[in-house]
Amino acid sequence: MKIIRSSHLASAAVVALLALSAAALAQPAQSPAPAAPPAAASSPMTHPVPGKNMEERVENHIKQLHAQLQITPAEQPQWDQFAQVMRENARDMDQAFLQRAQQYPTMNAMQNMQS
Repeated sequence: MKIIRSSHLASAAVVALLALSAAALAQPAQSPAPAAPPAAASSPMTHPVPGKNMEERVENHIKQLHAQLQITPAEQPQWDQFAQVMRENARDMDQAFLQRAQQYPTMNAMQNMQS
């Protein structure tokens, strides 16, 4: 009789765990929104920078950051290097998105996940 009870107990435990995990997956993850300071409300990260493509958006973002950070003439050489990396990354992202869009119709599930 003990074997039957422990078997029923184990089955009940498995069913309970499955039910709990299913319930956890079914509920949307809700986390309280952090209170943003007033300065963050107007930051470019909360409002996308307008532009046709990633390169154009990044160029607009570089200009906004330059003005916001008040880059001095002494800081300008370092800023130029930083901005160039941002431009190169934007160009690479645009190319990657374009390539994916062109290949998407012929991708299988594995290729889609990898892209």
